Amino acid sequence: MSDEQLIEILKTVPGKEIQIQEFIDYKMLIRVIVINYKVVDNAYVYDIPDQGWKCSVCLNPKIKKYESNSDELKNIAEKTAKVFKAKVNFIDFFQDKQGKFILNEINTACNLIRHEQVSGVAIHKLIGDFLIQELKNLK
Repeated sequence: MSDEQLIEILKTVPGKEIQIQEFIDYKMLIRVIVINYKVVDNAYVYDIPDQGWKCSVCLNPKIKKYESNSDELKNIAEKTAKVFKAKVNFIDFFQDKQGKFILNEINTACNLIRHEQVSGVAIHKLIGDFLIQELKNLK
């Protein structure tokens, strides 16, 4: 599609703001848990596209534990949390076919039961302990 064709199509869309998303040809969606700007080691989970392009790392019973073989994803997740000032978050990254990590979204509220089952990490306790410490620091 040419730029001119795209412009003509966009002229037909109601509203003043238009968001265009780029298709990412990815091989995996990875969720990284970050608390107080630090990645929770051993709590990474992932899903791969099954049929079509969709996959999920939320309430998906098919998620698996992701074993990171480098610090690249950890470093990117921690930097992302700091940039967005997100102290408790669950950051999802696409990994493309060349191995590059691409930010998908940052979640601040999720049901983590399945993540705990798959990873074996008591994420709820880590979050609770952090929040208790934050309250103590306010005094």
